[in-house]
Amino acid sequence: MPEPTLDGIWDAHEFGLARNLNANRRGGKHKYGWKPSPEQERDFNANSAAAEYVAGCLLNRRWLSTGFVPDKRTEGDLEGKIQVRWTERRGGRLPVHPDPEDPADHHYLLVVGRTPDQRLIGWMRGKEAQREEFWDTEIRWPCFMVPQARLWPWEELIQDAVP
Repeated sequence: MPEPTLDGIWDAHEFGLARNLNANRRGGKHKYGWKPSPEQERDFNANSAAAEYVAGCLLNRRWLSTGFVPDKRTEGDLEGKIQVRWTERRGGRLPVHPDPEDPADHHYLLVVGRTPDQRLIGWMRGKEAQREEFWDTEIRWPCFMVPQARLWPWEELIQDAVP
């Protein structure tokens, strides 16, 4: 499998900044109504893009984002219907929204840490994550929040998600 390079990570980080700019130019709105400061929005998009790049390299999957149009939710961030979820919180949980917003047949992968120090934590299929036991209403946008201890090791996603 190709290892992510430091240059590649920073290129992806810059790509995330460009993706953020393109979304703003086309009048894109956050689907849950998040209204961050411009700095928070850029930071989130840059780190998310770097996480997608790192995951794509380590899973040997093609990164599907173009950055010029919204991603197709039916395909995922990476080939094989893999959705990458990023948080800077080392102990963060995997957020998954109800189907059909987050398709039950997709694979959801948690990546934690800030660029360039990001780690793949684990994954879960949407239909497994979308269980009542994971539902959390004590957050800004209620959704399923899967603790890291309940995730499958990320290495097992290589065999499970067929491109």
